[in-house]
Amino acid sequence: MGASGGGRSLPDWVWPGLAFLSIAALLGYLYWATREVEVPMMEGGSATGGTPRATPAEFAAAPGRWSGRLVRLDSVLVAERLGRAAFTVELPGRPRYPVVMERWLIEQGVQVTMQDWVTLVGSVYALNDSVLNVWTQRGIVDPARRADVAQDSTFFLADSLEILIPPLPGRTSGS
Repeated sequence: MGASGGGRSLPDWVWPGLAFLSIAALLGYLYWATREVEVPMMEGGSATGGTPRATPAEFAAAPGRWSGRLVRLDSVLVAERLGRAAFTVELPGRPRYPVVMERWLIEQGVQVTMQDWVTLVGSVYALNDSVLNVWTQRGIVDPARRADVAQDSTFFLADSLEILIPPLPGRTSGS
């Protein structure tokens, strides 16, 4: 005689089926718990299509304040080039500030020279040794200029760059 005790035993497929359902429920919960909630961006209305503007003085006072946020920085002077896709800009009351162009700008062949006036749209990010190592390996920053970039704890990643062309002497902008 068997040790069944008179009750019905469960079919063999029940336990694997319960394990499968448990795993599916866990994965479903993890998907639901980690999904990105879509929040509409409501920026103050400005002429730039909602991108907040910062004057060079406002930006220079606290670049970290703009960390991870899109910001438009109007009319800044390119101080020097640091490599193929990196340069510094002059800001009031602080040392030269590093700017790196986004990959698509590099691919489009956008280049700036010293003394260019530019308008930048982008975000501020933390600057550390690993970021600098990648930049020097990829030729974004010349290895000889690495120390010039490393002086700051943040950098501006330019998604959009507009080179401002000054009016010719003796002409107004409407000529």
